[in-house]
Amino acid sequence: MLSIHIPTPASDVVGYLAAMNTPLSMIVVGVNLAAFSLRTIFSDKFVWLGVLARNILVPAIFIVLLGLLPIDPVARMAILISIATPVGAMLVIFSVRHDQNTQFATRLLCLSTLLCVITLPLALVVAGALW
Repeated sequence: MLSIHIPTPASDVVGYLAAMNTPLSMIVVGVNLAAFSLRTIFSDKFVWLGVLARNILVPAIFIVLLGLLPIDPVARMAILISIATPVGAMLVIFSVRHDQNTQFATRLLCLSTLLCVITLPLALVVAGALW
């Protein structure tokens, strides 16, 4: 914005750090996922409530709210897609960082990602029918 040139070594360091973002988060999630049985994901009622809120309730609210905005339908769908995506890996990273319940966060991430195969297209179909 100010046309300030960042020296090459500094921009290289930023590039290297950015390239490590996804692999490091996947390592953190994988380590936490290995700590428990996958069966426990489906038996935790609080995980199901979290997934219900994140994958169904939040997109439903935004389908209504976005329908009220006078914006381009493609922009609406793009916003809805970003809202209807599953729980992010940052939830697990923050729970590790702040010594919170990492197993719950990991279970929520896994179940939310698995069910997103159904809930994301469902949200788009509902939005397409209503808009």
